[in-house]
Amino acid sequence: MPENGLNCFERILVWMGGLRGVLLGGIVSCWMVNDALSMPPSYQAKVSRVVDGDTVEIEYRKKYILVDLAGVDAPEKGQFYALNARGLLSQWVKGKYVTVIEVERRSEVVVARLYVNGRDVAGSLVSSGAAWVMTSSNQNIDLMALQVQAKFNRKGVWQEENPMPPWQWREQQ
Repeated sequence: MPENGLNCFERILVWMGGLRGVLLGGIVSCWMVNDALSMPPSYQAKVSRVVDGDTVEIEYRKKYILVDLAGVDAPEKGQFYALNARGLLSQWVKGKYVTVIEVERRSEVVVARLYVNGRDVAGSLVSSGAAWVMTSSNQNIDLMALQVQAKFNRKGVWQEENPMPPWQWREQQ
């Protein structure tokens, strides 16, 4: 910090003075609003039902929307731990209000991150061994760390010697 206690932005405002400072402040405000508008949509919605271990239906503005949890894939029906994954997800979110942060919209489904009271639902699933982190180019390093820890502690699906990821299981069906 400079010796007069002002940061660079504050010094520019003092230097510009009067209306020039207001103009610069307006430009900065527009920049901040534009940055906020470019963020993914975020809203509160109530979880009306749990479809499976990584899919829920939410009620938002009197519409029902299917939401796939971004970044994770839970065991499919018929796979080891599928019922447990669905049960955990149900326990954590069914009937509750969640924060939905959309990642992608498909025709009938929204891919999103869900948070309950600030807790990342996908992270909780991975941490408990109830879901795999999706293998893609945009992997979340935090989710990967949780998966390594769950695997090390042999939680959930990691109780099996060589559990088959759901995407491989679906290919064989």
